[in-house]
Amino acid sequence: MQKGIKFTISERVRLISILNEFKGNLDTLSAIMDDVKKVRIDEEEWKKAEMTSETIENEKGEDVQQMKWNDEKGGDKEIELEKDTLKFLRDNISEKDKAGEITLADMILVSINNKLK
Repeated sequence: MQKGIKFTISERVRLISILNEFKGNLDTLSAIMDDVKKVRIDEEEWKKAEMTSETIENEKGEDVQQMKWNDEKGGDKEIELEKDTLKFLRDNISEKDKAGEITLADMILVSINNKLK
């Protein structure tokens, strides 16, 4: 186990997205699956962060759900991630950075990357 890292709800949402991209061996998958459980946001945390959901129309004219919440009110959660998970996250962010695939929509990666160092 590693030292706990404090993450906001927004960072945890992005972490889950990154972890869902995992492809690899069973041992690492097992560690990542355990950590996904730690990262997930429960109903109480959503309530505390005043999460709301509304249906909006996207650029294609389709109805999509948009969620909003307040990270400050939601607070941080300290999470101890397994070393395999930390390595995967660091490698994933580094690969996207080197490939020039990071966009303004990925700004949350800046704070996540700083916390993973």
